[in-house]
Amino acid sequence: MPDFIKSIEIIGLFSRHDIKQEFQAGINIIHGQNGTYKTTLLHILANTLNGDYERLAHLTFNSIEIQMDDGIIVSIKKQSDNQKIIISRSDKRRKIVKEINLKNNHFIDDSVSNSTPILPTAYFPAFRTMIEAWMLSDDSKLSSKLRLKESRKTKQSNLTLFARKLFGNFVPTVNYLPLGEIEKKLIEEVREAALTTAQVDRKVLVQSFVKIFEVFSPEANSVLENEENLLNQIRTLSNKIQKYPFQKDSIITTEIDQKLGNILNSIQFNDADSKKTATHILFVYQNLLKKIADTQEESFYRVEQYLQFT
Repeated sequence: MPDFIKSIEIIGLFSRHDIKQEFQAGINIIHGQNGTYKTTLLHILANTLNGDYERLAHLTFNSIEIQMDDGIIVSIKKQSDNQKIIISRSDKRRKIVKEINLKNNHFIDDSVSNSTPILPTAYFPAFRTMIEAWMLSDDSKLSSKLRLKESRKTKQSNLTLFARKLFGNFVPTVNYLPLGEIEKKLIEEVREAALTTAQVDRKVLVQSFVKIFEVFSPEANSVLENEENLLNQIRTLSNKIQKYPFQKDSIITTEIDQKLGNILNSIQFNDADSKKTATHILFVYQNLLKKIADTQEESFYRVEQYLQFT
């Protein structure tokens, strides 16, 4: 799969303009006065790269050629009789990708109607604030006027329909989540992760009481770790759990370790059995914190991944 677009050439755009634009790897900025077809250029790229070739039936042009950095060339030509658009892709050999009948906007060859995108592309329209405002509103009159479905499952496709009703059928598929939806999704995931961690916190705390009483059983195994090492591990695990500020108040077990050090320092162990018991209790508590920390890390993984790349 290619990494970036190398160039695009459009001949006969709106029957009177030719455009040639080269690109580099990384960020490219296209600027110009109003009416210089910047948005049209972006729409052509988004529709073509995502394999949404049927959108091209709504554009007047003679030919379009897009070169990718890996040598792939996509050529789109409209026949002189304006009855058909032929889309071809060449790398080692040339082959027909799609043919579109302009009379009914149907694909002539249905076997290739679901071509794999050349380079999956996210489309962020300049008018996205209008779309986002509609998405976050409950304007049933607008939805009815545009004949949009109310189902939440169709919300994303409704955004595209909404944009095309307002700005024309050449608008690419709106395939991004508005900020309001991202915020809602993130809040839901944080709450779910916090609930999962809190449930494990209470579950292992109850289990730990049973394990503590097992210490007094004659069959209890000795713990090889000493008290200082266990306390250090407990502090490390506690700090790891506390790094999640949005849910630290729901974890009750971390309140204990702050007092353990002082308590142990004030106790004088007069025999080996007392020391063994105290060490075993610390070991139980250390395992408790480890289970909570592991659950928390797993539950908040998706949230952390999102925050890492924003």
